[in-house]
Parts: sequence; structure tokens; C-alpha cells
Amino acid sequence: MRIITAALPYANGPLHLGHIRSTYLPADIYKRFSNLFGVKALYVCASDEHGTPIALEAQKQGKSPEELSSFYHKMQEEDFSKLNISFDIFHSTHSKENEELTLFFFEKLKEKGLIYKKNVLQYYCEELERFMPDRYVVGTCPYCKAENQYADQCEACGKTLKAGELISPKCIITGKPPKLKESSHYFFKLTALKEELSNFIERGNFQEEVKNYVRDWLAKLMDWDIVRDFDWGIRVPNTNQVFYVWFDAPIGYISSLKALTKNWKEYWNSSEVIHFIGKDIIYHHYLFWPAMLLGVSFNLPSSIPVRGYLTLEGQKFSKSRGWYITLREFLEIFPADYLRYYMTSITPYSLTDANFSLAEFKEKINNELISNYGNLINRLKLASGLELVDPSNSFKEEALGLVNDYEEVMNSFRFKEGLEITMKIIKEANSILSKEEPWKLEKTERAKTMGKVVYLSLIGSILLYPFIPSSSKKALSILNFKLLEEFEREGKNIDFSSLKTPERINTPFPLFKRVEEKEVLKLKELLSKRSKR
Repeated sequence: MRIITAALPYANGPLHLGHIRSTYLPADIYKRFSNLFGVKALYVCASDEHGTPIALEAQKQGKSPEELSSFYHKMQEEDFSKLNISFDIFHSTHSKENEELTLFFFEKLKEKGLIYKKNVLQYYCEELERFMPDRYVVGTCPYCKAENQYADQCEACGKTLKAGELISPKCIITGKPPKLKESSHYFFKLTALKEELSNFIERGNFQEEVKNYVRDWLAKLMDWDIVRDFDWGIRVPNTNQVFYVWFDAPIGYISSLKALTKNWKEYWNSSEVIHFIGKDIIYHHYLFWPAMLLGVSFNLPSSIPVRGYLTLEGQKFSKSRGWYITLREFLEIFPADYLRYYMTSITPYSLTDANFSLAEFKEKINNELISNYGNLINRLKLASGLELVDPSNSFKEEALGLVNDYEEVMNSFRFKEGLEITMKIIKEANSILSKEEPWKLEKTERAKTMGKVVYLSLIGSILLYPFIPSSSKKALSILNFKLLEEFEREGKNIDFSSLKTPERINTPFPLFKRVEEKEVLKLKELLSKRSKR
């Protein structure tokens, strides 16, 4: 059994293209691949609904934090569905399951002596008579002198800031300078688990470049403040505080599983657990979260694949500058499989960043996906009316060798390579058509040639299923292949070694339509107008 998760999307706005690359799509590809090759997999996720950014956005919109997060939870769920993301559950951190499990973790860690209290300095607004979370205080960065920076981190230079370091701080609600005042906070004794965390990192199936980051952090490991003086979140027992969002958010992986099945604890503790994340949250998933799991004696993740950021036309995604395209806007113009194909083709298994280029998107869809795969399925008309001949075992062995290569790279999270291997099979089928020219052959010989082409089309279409599921299913219906339906319905894996060319196929129809420049221009114009506001 595999439990597959993707980093929880923050419920304070719509999903944009930059959110998809490193997490939700790779996790979905891996879930579909796992099931295809006989490994039962559950894909669990949830919206992250606590923290000050949600409270701030809700205040701007004149809503309660719960109203705002519920609105975006529903929107995100709809958009994921349009992208054919196959969650077994898309839950919420603002749920009874997550509250129960967060309190369980807290009490269990206390029992183990891993929780203690300590006084810390916090900003306090005297006019409002309350402590102000870091995002409610802005000022000038003491390091780079950038203005209007939050109290916890400068977005201009990236420095983490401590209470009291900000120059000329002011409360964003009253506009007045806050005072520094002591508050009693709970801390998680991360340092007590330093050796166990080091063993987890060194022995784990993790990228070496990620391990290098984490080794540096481990050397400077400090205990972790796990509460905030705030009112939106999961309440800390017997206080007026809530748990820090990064304490309760990862627990959302397990609480989502709990909402899905009564066997949640058994599943979590007996399965491979794989978290798909972006490189901005390595620290939390390689140190904080494993430490929490160690503290309550729960199963640790087997793998935590990390991928880099995405830029848009060479620039960083930015809500404030209007430089983004939402997932919904994109899918109103183009099919989900186009986005899934393009994103996979530009996403290696590394921390390397990539750029989303609308011109390159058009080029790859038209000249790779449609010209190679779409054209191949259309040319299967040459098999109409024939009793197709199953290819020789030696021919099949070569194709099955590529299936084995595919399985190996996909199990190693190298999905871009898996897609490239699949397209190699498609290209080989097209090459046979070009070389043997079956339209010139007698019926018997044509049936042999088309038997080979249909066999490769069948293998290729099955292997494309994790990447472009809708198009794959359409092609397999043309190829008269029923096993995919049984696989989806009954959980049967596909035995590639026993696959045969169907004797007859159904009448082919176009799988795709070409990307037109006018469609690309719609998104370019939208981007231009939004960024000028």
C-alpha cells in the first residue's frame, strides 16, 4: 500500500499554474502509475485553512476566516477535478479530524517530555489590547532596508527576523507602533531528536541535493515555537492561543486519511508514505514533520520528492503584481491533458526551476503530442477492416524492455523520463508506418504491419495513462482495449507480458485539436491587462 500526498494548498486564493508543477500533478501521476503496475495507492490531500494570511485576506474581503477558507476550498476542489487530479479525498485542516489529531500529537509529545513552556517577546498593540501576529506588523528590514516588510521575514532579502529587529514597526490595523511584551509559548524540543532526524535523513530515499540542505539545517537545529497569540486556528488547551499553522497543517495528511477510512492508523503505519512537495517547504517536511512523527511513534515517510519553482514567461508568479494565470482560466481554453503533458515535459526530478512559456506550450502540444501521438492514432484507420496479426515474441521483447525502463524511472519519480520513454514507443510505431508503407501492401502483409503498429499504440496508450488520462482512455477505446476499465473499476493491474494485438479495432477519431495562436493570445492579453492594473 502507498499513501501519496501533495503539499496542502493554502485556502486564501485560486490555484495558479505555478502551484501545479512540483506537487499535485507529480503526485497524481505517481498514484495512477502505482495502481497501473499493481500497487494499491491512496492519494490524500486537504486545503490548509489556518494562519494569519487567511485572516488578513478575510478581513480585506469583509468575511470571516472560515467563510473565506471554505470558499477557496470548494474552488480548489473543483479546479483540481478539472485537471483530472485523482484524490481519494480532498479534506480540510479546519475539521474535527484535524483538531482531534492535533491535540493527540500535542498531548503525546508532552507525555514524552518534548514540549515545554518559555517566555518570548511578541509585538503587542496597546490600542487593540492584543498580541499581533507577525503578519499584522510591518516595518523596515534592518538588513537590506526594504520598507513594508513583515515582522517574521523580509521578502526582499529573505532574512528571517526576530521580534524587535524590525525598524519603525507599525500595526497594520491601527497604524501605530506596537510594544514588545512577553508571552508564554509552548516549544517543541526538536534538539532532543537531532540524532534520530540525522539517521532518518542519511538512510532515507532522498535526493542528495536536498540532503545537503538539511544537513546544514541540522547542524544549527533549534527548538520550535509551536503556538501563536491569535484566534484563528486550532485552540491550544487552557490558553488564548492557537497552534502555529505548520504544527497542525502536516497533521492534515493523517487526518484526511482518518476522514477517508476507519483503517487510517493501520494504513499509515504499514504503508509507504510519499510526500510530494516544492522546494520552499523542505525544512518543514524533512525536519519538523518527521520529528513530530518520531515523537508519537508513527510511520515516517519513505520518500519526499522535491521539485523546483515555475516562472511565467521568465518572471516570478506574483499575485500583487498581477503576474499569474489561474488554473481555471487556463482550463477554460485548453484541455487538461495539454497542461498535464506540457508540465511533465518541462519538469525533471530535481530542484531546478523551469519557465512556463506559452509559445513553447503551443510548440510542444502541436509538434510533439499531436504530431506524434494524435497523428498515430488517426493513422490507425489503415487497420480498419483487417484481421490484425499479433507480432512475434522477439518484436514484443523490445517493446517490453522499454516498459521495464519506464517502470524503473517512474518508481524513481523521474516522470519526465517516463514520458520520454513512452513517446519513444509512439515514434517507433510511426517509424514502422513510414518504412513499411502498409497502404501499398497486400491485405495479408498489411495485417502484419498494422498488427505491430497497433501493438505499440496499445502499449504506448497504456503508459500514457498516468500523464494524459482522458486522451489515453479515448485511444484505448479505439484500440478495443477493455482491461483499463477493469483496472480502474476493480483495481486489477495490467500484465504487459500477456498483451496481444486486438484482432480488430474501432473506427479512429481525432483525439486532439491543434493549439491556435488566437487561443494563446487570449492568455497573453489577460496577463498583460492584469499586470498593468
